[in-house]
Amino acid sequence: MWSLGFLFNRFLFYEYIALVTCVQIMVSKMNDELSKGSVPIGELGALHTVVLDDLEYMNRFILGLPMIVNVIANNMSTVIYLLYHYVIFKGLFIASEVNLFVPVFDVALKLFDMVLLFSFCRAVEIEVNRTTLVLQQRLIMETDQKVRRKIAFFSLRRLHADFHFTLCGFYKINYRQLLLLLSKVITFLVIQIQFKRHRYSEASE
Repeated sequence: MWSLGFLFNRFLFYEYIALVTCVQIMVSKMNDELSKGSVPIGELGALHTVVLDDLEYMNRFILGLPMIVNVIANNMSTVIYLLYHYVIFKGLFIASEVNLFVPVFDVALKLFDMVLLFSFCRAVEIEVNRTTLVLQQRLIMETDQKVRRKIAFFSLRRLHADFHFTLCGFYKINYRQLLLLLSKVITFLVIQIQFKRHRYSEASE
């Protein structure tokens, strides 16, 4: 059962990374075509809207909650458990002769997964928000009034829809959120260390 859960989480994680990477590549290609002017602005605007709608649907209804629970929450809780039992309080809950290499390596791997996830999602957010800058540059260079109106309309829609990468519509994916998670883990562990020292000092007295 544990191996099935582990394989499911790994498959879910890498599937999500692949989907997010595809979105980032598509938006990047659209931005390149937008700056070149080789594709009609109406087609690019419609395609851009479809891609972002699909990403939002995927994050809100399909993979958003599994990513929060099975990957983010599971990784952070595992990091706390491993550090708590195998590193900070080694010998209290786990036999002291247990090798630390495996739990420390597991912690490093899960933290790497978290950084990888937030990095890829952040890349999508940057690329989507870059569309507004590309539209402004294209608007300055364009001379056809009909095309300028279409660009201005597309740009107005982008200005009123500042993109932020979220899961389930409420959990933000950015480096600030990642640092917040890590700070909470560190705070919890520091409190546990202080509590242990206090109990030890009381017992010695």
